[in-house]
Amino acid sequence: MGERHTMKRYLILILLILVLASLLISSCREHGALTEKQVIQMTYDYLIAKAEQLQGVYAEGEKIIIGWGFRNAVLEANEKAIEKDDLGELVEMELDEPVLGQPQPLKTVVWTGALMRLAKYSGDGLWSVTVSEWEWRVNERTGEVTAQNEEAVKLLEEITLKTYCNNEYSYCFDYPPSWVVINQSISGVLICSPDSKSNVLTEINDQHYTDLNEYVLAKVSWLKDFFHEVEINESTDIHDKGYTVKRIEYTCLAGGQRWDNRHYFVLYEGKVYEIVSSAVPTAFEEYHSLSPLYDPFDSFRFQP
Repeated sequence: MGERHTMKRYLILILLILVLASLLISSCREHGALTEKQVIQMTYDYLIAKAEQLQGVYAEGEKIIIGWGFRNAVLEANEKAIEKDDLGELVEMELDEPVLGQPQPLKTVVWTGALMRLAKYSGDGLWSVTVSEWEWRVNERTGEVTAQNEEAVKLLEEITLKTYCNNEYSYCFDYPPSWVVINQSISGVLICSPDSKSNVLTEINDQHYTDLNEYVLAKVSWLKDFFHEVEINESTDIHDKGYTVKRIEYTCLAGGQRWDNRHYFVLYEGKVYEIVSSAVPTAFEEYHSLSPLYDPFDSFRFQP
C-alpha cells in the first residue's frame, strides 16, 4: 500500500514537472527572446542602414521619411496606451530626429504598453511589426526584415541599391534605385539620376598598361582640353583594394553648368577601368554638406 502511494506521488511530481516545462516552453514561444522595444528598434536600424547606402542627399531624404514614420507611430501608440491606461514601463528608444543636422539620435520616451500595439510575437522567432503604413516581418534570430504589404515593399525598393554588372569585363557596382541606365556598351555604362544632374560613368581601356600614373597624367591633360575651367582639387592613391587605384577630384564647366567630379582609375590585369561620379552642386549641399554626388567605388568589384 505504501509503495503505491509513493509511486503515485512520484507520478504526480513527474506530471507537475512536465506541465511546468510545457508552460515554460509555451511562455517562451509566446513572448520570444526579444522585447517589443528591441524588435522595433531592430526594424528601424535595419531600414536606416539600407537608406544610408544611398549616400548624401538621397540617403538623407529617405532617412527623414523613415524617421517621421517611426516617431509618429510610436507617439500615436503612446497616446492610445495612455487613454486605455495600458502603460507598462517607461523606456527610451533611439529614433533619429527628422531634422537635418541633428548630431545625436533623439531619445523618444514611450510606454511599453504602446510598443505592444506595434510589435506582436508570431512564434518561432518571428514578429509582426506595424509602423505607420508599413507592415514588416522580423526574424529575431537572423535580424532579417521582410515587407508584408505594398507600402513596405515600395519603401524597400526605394532604399535598396540596384546592381550593374558588365559580363564582358567582369565587374559590378551598385547605384541608387531611382537612377536610369542611359547608355551602355561592351565596356562601359552611363547611369543618371532622374533630373540628369548626377551620374556615374564607367569606361574600360583594354590596351596593356603598366604605369597608371602616366595614364592618369595623359587623361588629366585630355580633360583640360575637352572641358572648360577644369580645376584639380585632390589626387589620392588608394592601397587597400588589392590592385592599383588612383583617384582625382576636380570641377569643370560643361553644358553651361559647373560639375563636381570624382574620378577613379583602376589598373587591373593590364587594363585601366575608369569610374567617374559627377554632379551639379546645389545650395542644399552648401548649407548642409550633403552632396548629390553618388560614389559607387566602395561597391565596385570584379567577378570571379
